[in-house]
Amino acid sequence: MKIRSIITVLLAAVLTAGLLPVSAAAAPKDPFDDVKENSWYAPYVYALREQGVIEGVDARHFAPQTELTRAQLVTMLTPELGEEAMAVYAGKNRYSDVKKGSWYTPYVNWASDQGWIAGYEDGTFRPDRALTRAEAAAILVKYAQKTDSSILKTREEDPEKVSDDKEIPDWARDAVYKSLKAGLFSGYPDGTFGPKRPITRAEISAVLCRLYEIDPEKESGQEEEETTVTEDGITHHSYPVLGTTVDVVSFHPKDGFEADVILANDRLYSSEAASSMVKRSGAAIAVNGTYFNNSDLGILSSLVRNEQVLRIENAHSQAKPYFVVDTEGNCSFQNMTIRQTATLYHDGQPVPDGILEDVGCNYLLSEEDGTRMVYTREYGDMVPGKMEAAVICDENGTVTEIVDSWYGEEVAIPEEGFVLCERHRRDKEYTTKWETFFRDVAVGDMVALSVYYEGSEVQNIRTAFCAGPTIVKDGLPYGDPKTYAEEGFSDAKILYGLTARIGLGVKEDGTIVVVSATTTLFGLSRIMALAGCRDAMNLDGGSSASLYINGEAMATPVRKLTHMIVFQKTK
Repeated sequence: MKIRSIITVLLAAVLTAGLLPVSAAAAPKDPFDDVKENSWYAPYVYALREQGVIEGVDARHFAPQTELTRAQLVTMLTPELGEEAMAVYAGKNRYSDVKKGSWYTPYVNWASDQGWIAGYEDGTFRPDRALTRAEAAAILVKYAQKTDSSILKTREEDPEKVSDDKEIPDWARDAVYKSLKAGLFSGYPDGTFGPKRPITRAEISAVLCRLYEIDPEKESGQEEEETTVTEDGITHHSYPVLGTTVDVVSFHPKDGFEADVILANDRLYSSEAASSMVKRSGAAIAVNGTYFNNSDLGILSSLVRNEQVLRIENAHSQAKPYFVVDTEGNCSFQNMTIRQTATLYHDGQPVPDGILEDVGCNYLLSEEDGTRMVYTREYGDMVPGKMEAAVICDENGTVTEIVDSWYGEEVAIPEEGFVLCERHRRDKEYTTKWETFFRDVAVGDMVALSVYYEGSEVQNIRTAFCAGPTIVKDGLPYGDPKTYAEEGFSDAKILYGLTARIGLGVKEDGTIVVVSATTTLFGLSRIMALAGCRDAMNLDGGSSASLYINGEAMATPVRKLTHMIVFQKTK
């Protein structure tokens, strides 16, 4: 009774030109003894079993007329999570009656984390309790909403009121009518819905076929409605899978695709509609980038554009995974930390002790933070807050102005050039290296900024950003709780959630692969590996997930974004 991973559906599709689904080559299973060929539910049961969504109660029996339990439905709706996630959720003790070691424990705990099912006020889940049709409708509608299923968007006409409307619990009424409108459920010939009637395993088979848009009349092995289009150097495969669409886009930099980072409104700490950024950039391919804070719109990533560091973010993990494009156009993934150094020159000669290491870039500092920082116009017009010490430099690094204030001053950022500053001087007696640097600097001196990509095999970097976690390494699916933690990831929603996701990978020959799918991290890693990626990482997903091809949206975010990664056609 376990839904197969989305990757299983794509196995043949990504490995063969014929794009045949795996089920076409799979050996047929023996029919269930209790599912007669002429029964109304037989096509649904066998279609779902072929897709890996359900199994029997044993090898020979499906028990179609048996009442469906809460644990059974949760298990049917849970994707393949992988051994690591199964171990994580098997060890949780969320409900008093869902014990460690029970077959359904990891599925119940995972589903509860996803937010489409919950327990009762007394702290129980009641896994063996039979579901009513009203309860099943409420769970399935919530599941469809959480996974952005297209089933809820296909019909516009509202359903007629059922004759037993008064028997529908108030908490389930909206879900029941949404399920009827979507065609998930149908009423009985007498005009009733039967909200209090237990739903059977036969009935849920029909409902799940509608949820996943599986045609029960389609013959085994018949091809899905897949498309492959190659135009202007971009190959786009699209696959319908269990009610959702998987998009696999591939292109090679040598065909004139150049990577770039687009900032919302050309500024950090800002947001803009994805469609607007795509339009003004004229990008051939555009995807959302990395994570950002909803509160202050701070991007949780270092960014490099046109060989210039736009932002340094080394928090949470020192060796984050970066997508890197060098000055020759070669793409790779590097686990690295960005180190920026400021060196002071007087009359063309370096000043003794005039070197500052680990200088930040365009980071919003708190009032108490004395971190040394470089600010450029990508941050804004003004440095945040007042600064006690600041050096204003033009585009060549020449010092044009110096701020030395016991109480701090507001500092404007030049249109071309940068500000090197510290909010609070750490040593007002000028004995530390930073204060010696500030003591010795004079208008007309030069401040040179240099960057070292610690841990990277590539130093001539033109474009770079980090996201993660890493999901493919050396051609194989990669990742477990330990590797995720090493890269700074522990949020269960990112690591184990079933949600809209974007994956970015590179093949051995340098071809770039972008995947958009509603799946788990486990599923995405296998999609990327089977798509031929040598290395790949997960990007921000959920409400940020976006993919545009020549201006057309394949995946549309539901919120504004702080930045996007675009690939522009230069020839």
